[in-house]
Amino acid sequence: MAGYEERYCAYVDVLGFRELIAALGDGSIQFEAIRDLLQRVHKPHDEQFVGYGDTDFRAQSISDAVALSTKKNDVGLAVLCATLRDLSLALLYQGYFTRGVLCSGLLYHDDKMVFGEAFVKAYTLETGVVRYPRIMLTKDVAEAALNSTYDDTFPEHIKQAEDGPYFLHILWRLRMKLDLIKTWGIENPQPEPDLSYFSTIQRMIQTRFNESVDTPKHFEKVQWFARYWNDSIIQIRSQIGRINGPGLDQKPAVWG
Repeated sequence: MAGYEERYCAYVDVLGFRELIAALGDGSIQFEAIRDLLQRVHKPHDEQFVGYGDTDFRAQSISDAVALSTKKNDVGLAVLCATLRDLSLALLYQGYFTRGVLCSGLLYHDDKMVFGEAFVKAYTLETGVVRYPRIMLTKDVAEAALNSTYDDTFPEHIKQAEDGPYFLHILWRLRMKLDLIKTWGIENPQPEPDLSYFSTIQRMIQTRFNESVDTPKHFEKVQWFARYWNDSIIQIRSQIGRINGPGLDQKPAVWG
């Protein structure tokens, strides 16, 4: 039975949704494209996570946004981070950025409604503080992840931005794939993993970057993500490309 209790809570918004609806009205985009996009937003989790461990994972769709929560424990935080990462990548694959906040606090969340101080905090930070397309982790949540003994790789999923906030490293899976390829190429050559999924994401980011040049406020947001992408990759026989354009360092990314 759901109660008003301490939980991890995330609020995530799909950027550019208003423009998407406008495009539906003028016929430049198909209804099916929006329907498929919203289906992914409305069902952000992997079915295997429902009831996984002692998490009480819940998700509530709100138009072009989604509220998610779990019990406030290590496994709940791990499942929530994995779900947010997978959702963000799935939307990037379709060409849309996400912006959100993961925090903790008192929350009521059942199958029909979600409310409480944690939701208000997440919504307020997402709309008023988080400038760039990233999932911000409040300091207390980031510290809980960094100090957790649940998973040794937890710290690898958290980064801190130069402007202050911690954020979820949604490109962690790509970085790990590139790390494996680098290792195989030196020690034990093997067939490389299929990187076409991330190659499509790279093309989508490049397209959004090119389209944003006439809108400085939007451009700086896409530019931030382009820098994050470039910092997260290495060049391996050009399989995964960098994002190119004004304000981006054209030097090869440094592995570190």
